[in-house]
Amino acid sequence: MLSKMSNNKNGIAERLKELQASHPSRIIGRLERGLIVPLGGGLSYEIDDPLIYKRLKYDRSIKPGQIPLRIIYEVLRGKNRKGIIKLFGDRRVIPFSEAFEEGLGECADRAILTQLYAQENPNQDSFLINGGLELDTCPNLVEPHMYNAVIREQPYLVDPTHPLVEDKENFIPYATPIEDLRDREFHVQKDWKQGRTYLI
Repeated sequence: MLSKMSNNKNGIAERLKELQASHPSRIIGRLERGLIVPLGGGLSYEIDDPLIYKRLKYDRSIKPGQIPLRIIYEVLRGKNRKGIIKLFGDRRVIPFSEAFEEGLGECADRAILTQLYAQENPNQDSFLINGGLELDTCPNLVEPHMYNAVIREQPYLVDPTHPLVEDKENFIPYATPIEDLRDREFHVQKDWKQGRTYLI
């Protein structure tokens, strides 16, 4: 059982690095060219262009060091799971750039792009989490889910798949402070939980 952590950024970052050492396919600290990211079901992406995030459309409202979550969410809105499987065909591993070009929008695609963007900021640590998601409406049913942990002045859980609010006027990404990490579960403020529990 993992010990209770404080919410300071170094404590969460260090614990994620410890878990990365023992679970390298579940917690990835840096996506380098040639790295294979497992998606489940025997399928994987190969990181073939770590700078592919630079091909996102430019947005003047994004300040240096910010992650353009709205752009990532909007650009990768394409095919559903069946479309992704069709893209793989008979292959078990494909270059991530192929998914990017197709505008795939599953959690893995968005979380990988978020990580590629976040890892280039020297003022933060970032992690791709290949974990699970449990909904309050279906307790004890954990679905595979990819999301991110970004450590700035404090640690944030970033889910580029599930915005807090999405309508024609508003887009509020799900990026909320992490209060704690224990028993492989991220704890966030109750008001920001949104009926979801994020697991490693």
